[in-house]
Amino acid sequence: MKKKVDINARDQRMLELLAEGASSKLMAKKMGYREGTMRVYLHDLYRKIGVANKTNAVIWYFDRTKARESVAAVTARSTSMPSADESFGDFALRENLHAALGAMNMFLGPYGRLWDVSRRLKGSAAPDKELDGRRRQSRALWEALLRGDFAYAKGLHDQGTIEAICADSPTDAVLAVVLLLIGGYTRAAEKVVARLSRRKRVGPGLSESERTLMKALRDAIDGGKDEALACLHHLASAKSASSLLPQASMAAMFHVYSARKDDDRARETANALCALAEGTRQHLHAMGERPLYRQANLPRPPATSAKDVAAYRKRIAGARAATIDS
Repeated sequence: MKKKVDINARDQRMLELLAEGASSKLMAKKMGYREGTMRVYLHDLYRKIGVANKTNAVIWYFDRTKARESVAAVTARSTSMPSADESFGDFALRENLHAALGAMNMFLGPYGRLWDVSRRLKGSAAPDKELDGRRRQSRALWEALLRGDFAYAKGLHDQGTIEAICADSPTDAVLAVVLLLIGGYTRAAEKVVARLSRRKRVGPGLSESERTLMKALRDAIDGGKDEALACLHHLASAKSASSLLPQASMAAMFHVYSARKDDDRARETANALCALAEGTRQHLHAMGERPLYRQANLPRPPATSAKDVAAYRKRIAGARAATIDS
């Protein structure tokens, strides 16, 4: 039996901010405390609810407190009909980019379907275990960005996995930094950037565009600078189908606009990302590839004789609803 815990208004607000991915610095600013005082209150909260850290506190919150709200929200969505002119962007605002994209996600992000097709056409060998592991990690980071699961990158940071990612794939580390910045984990993001800067001394480091993305995103979030958003827009508008940077910039802008309650720009940014996915799909289609469907015909059922089918239909003809389960 779960122990009942009395949550006061301050505890409730802290749990809400933790669930949103806010750092202790951001929480202190929003709640009007000093950062040191905020940490004390957080530790008191952890002891009260019986958890050891922030991640477990968020899990506790969703498990114990958020459940009823989630049921109510799902019920409200299920009883409301979308408007006749609802766009992809509207759906993304109601749910998230990942849910809205669905299967179209395969045309976006690192190691997407275009990469698979290009590799096959070049006659490249099947991916080895190391490459396969890198692909899985890259896709996990990308899909976390689409879902708005910013705590995923914080979990990697806390586990010490980020250091290996910085060494193996600086581009993946950039995705992690984007997640950390949007989630409010500023200190963790700065540590990752510092590791990437040291990486430049021993091997390939970041491109200037990748550095610009991280700096502009930080300023757009922490400073609320419109010129930083204009810089992200420039990166997102780059005509480079093979580069992850424009797509990551679009996804980041969607989250920034959503946080600002600028639904119009968030909606149009989501629509632009969907259009990019559709453009890739059409490109593959022109190459003779049909990754969403390879066969458009309805498959035939298991082999059955015409006589058996006729007998079955005769047997069920005129059956009453009261006997349907018999």
